[in-house]
Amino acid sequence: MGVYGYAYSNDSVIITDNDNEILKIRVAGNEDERRLCPVNKPEVKIKSSEVKLKVQIDSSGIVVLDTVVVMPKEYKRPFVTFVYPSSRTKFKRMLLAGDYSMFPLD
Repeated sequence: MGVYGYAYSNDSVIITDNDNEILKIRVAGNEDERRLCPVNKPEVKIKSSEVKLKVQIDSSGIVVLDTVVVMPKEYKRPFVTFVYPSSRTKFKRMLLAGDYSMFPLD
């Protein structure tokens, strides 16, 4: 599974599957003017069956995103991406999930 998108510098991104931590990173590097950094983890291992993932972003001890995402077993190349917080999203933390195999490749 790929994990991509943007988070603020020093945020913690935690993804668990049934209380088993499959990803925990502290976001850092390549900050833009708003202190947002890219997240790029293309090889996060998950089960090939349907999986329920708990996704959290912790910002200085405050959980600013806490959600569950179901990845169906039919997904061949699943991903989650954190949307760039902006005025269009009212600076809320948002997550999109999907399957790269749904998109045509050139």
